Amino acid sequence: MIAAMPCLELIDNATHPARQSLLEGLKDANRVHIASAFVTEPGLNEILEPLTNVLERNGSVTMLYGLDGHITDPEVPELLLRLSRQYPSSLRQFVHLQWANAVSQKFHTKLCLTVGPGESTQVLIGSSNLTLGGLRDNTEANVVLTGHADDIAFDSAFRIFERIENSAGFCVPDEGVIGDYALLKARARNFPVGVAPPRELANLFRRLQRRCLVLAAEASPPNQRRGWTEEVAFCVKAVEAIGIPEFTVHDFYAWFERRLSSLYPMNRNVQPKIRQQLQILVRRGRLQRLTRGRYRITGMSDDGASI
Repeated sequence: MIAAMPCLELIDNATHPARQSLLEGLKDANRVHIASAFVTEPGLNEILEPLTNVLERNGSVTMLYGLDGHITDPEVPELLLRLSRQYPSSLRQFVHLQWANAVSQKFHTKLCLTVGPGESTQVLIGSSNLTLGGLRDNTEANVVLTGHADDIAFDSAFRIFERIENSAGFCVPDEGVIGDYALLKARARNFPVGVAPPRELANLFRRLQRRCLVLAAEASPPNQRRGWTEEVAFCVKAVEAIGIPEFTVHDFYAWFERRLSSLYPMNRNVQPKIRQQLQILVRRGRLQRLTRGRYRITGMSDDGASI
């Protein structure tokens, strides 16, 4: 018997709002994966009830989204944190800190995958963020793909989502991150994208960067197949992804010593080993040694942008 081909539909908000397709996918879903560069509180509220229904029937929800300082509302991680405490084994949220003037690698994905009874699957991908504009009001273009989870197209979509989820720079936000982000967004209102922030705002962003970096290290499980150099290089990649161009060896200890100690419990000299690996990355051209114990990531400018 030949399996049915997936059904593909091109939609825009004028004739078929993205909200409608997303709600159709969520209706009977038991697995939900959402990646959205920006999420507003009104946008989340559009799908909050069906998301909660998924959790109430013991389904799973994973959400990846960006904290950009301008669009994503601080109420979003706060609301999802409360919901995750009600459903601790079913709801996971990961955030990527990104600010227009200070981040090298911007998370800009818009991908929603839902799986329902009999492995019936829907993929919604295109230009719509999880905002009222993206779901209803803006001029958007999206593709809706429906079919069975075993189809190669859906396998590719899940692989993309998994790759994003496991990439450097994502963290599980705690109250500290949410509080700092709320303060950052409130103070950033008067400083539009493209305008250099004042020192106070830049310092607040750096504090938030460091909070997210420590949490990102904890959220990313150590890979036993990586050696010391590869593991330290992965940590450097996380620093780059969060938008920090320079760091000291003592910064690196604070961010990653606990992670590396747990990965190599028999090593009693973790700090000297870290210094050794950073020097190897200098020789490989991944880092520049600025002064004793201070490094710059090759290819990053002072504002965190890739050159």
